[in-house]
Amino acid sequence: MEDGSAQKLGSQLATTCNAEKKIKSCSIVFPAAFMDSVSDSPAMMDVSAQYFSSLYADNRYRTSDKVKKNIPDLTDVTFVSESSTISTEDVSTQLNEGVKLAKGLYLTKDIVNAPHNVLNSESLANAARKIAEDSNGTITCTILGKEECEKRGMGAYLGVARGSETDPQFIHLTYKGKGEIK
Repeated sequence: MEDGSAQKLGSQLATTCNAEKKIKSCSIVFPAAFMDSVSDSPAMMDVSAQYFSSLYADNRYRTSDKVKKNIPDLTDVTFVSESSTISTEDVSTQLNEGVKLAKGLYLTKDIVNAPHNVLNSESLANAARKIAEDSNGTITCTILGKEECEKRGMGAYLGVARGSETDPQFIHLTYKGKGEIK
C-alpha cells in the first residue's frame, strides 16, 4: 500500500467517527485484500497513525467552552478482518507503532505551535530531556549551557543566542537503536 491509501483510510475513519459526536464504540471491517498486505507493509501502522493524528486538538491555551473535543465518548475501536491469515500480534504491533508515531506528531505540533513566551531555549531543552527519558534508553540527551558553549568556542551560536531572553541551551539528542531498524 504505497499509494497513501492507508493514510487516507485512517483519516476517513477519524472523520467518520468524529462526525458522530455521541459514538461510544466503533467496529471497522477490513477487506481480506487489505489485511493480507499488512504482513508485507506497514499498512495498519499508517492507518493507526493517521487516525490518531487526525484527531489532534491543541487545547493548551483554550478555556472551558472553547476546548475542542474530538469524539469525547469513544471508548472502543475494534478492527475486524475478513481474512484469517494475518496474525493478531502483527496487527497489534502495527497499531501500537502507529499510536507512538501519532504521539510524536502531537509533541511536534505542540512545540511548533507554542508561543514564544512558552517556547524558549529552556522549555525546548526540557522537552528534549523528556523525550530521552521516555525513550527507555534508546535516546540520550546532552544539553550544553552558555559556559560549556563558550569553552567549546561556539561563538557564532552564542552570538545568535545573545538576542534571547533566556540562556542558550544547545541540545544534542543521540539515538542508540536496539537492533535492526525495519
